[in-house]
Amino acid sequence: MRLKLDMNKAYDRIEWDFVQAGFACDWVQLVMECISLVRFLVLLYGRSGTSFKPSRGIRQGDPISPYFFILVSDVLSSMLNKAVEKGLVQCMKFSGDGPILSHFIFAHDSILFLKATEKNCTTADCILRAYCHARVKW
Repeated sequence: MRLKLDMNKAYDRIEWDFVQAGFACDWVQLVMECISLVRFLVLLYGRSGTSFKPSRGIRQGDPISPYFFILVSDVLSSMLNKAVEKGLVQCMKFSGDGPILSHFIFAHDSILFLKATEKNCTTADCILRAYCHARVKW
């Protein structure tokens, strides 16, 4: 079974609490200043409204976006690797002497390679739900 996850536009849904988890205070403060000091202003019929600060997400085109993609992707990768190590999912092997693959993460996509079993489907669903809950609040 192959699952393709399109993570394009994921940056605008990153919860800032997720960014702060498990990092040194100085690093968190620096990153939070980069992403939280921005203010937005809405123009409606040529008139500007009151400016406001965002509470989550990263500006489109922000230079820090690729680094957040790596950070967020690493969390998913770690969750999948732990499931494999604990024997919770069975991965695919594409040739007799080839490596066992559980996932690829590249560009804005992730591909999961799992044996097509009900247990694997259920476990993958649990992992993806936990990942989404940790990363974003839909």
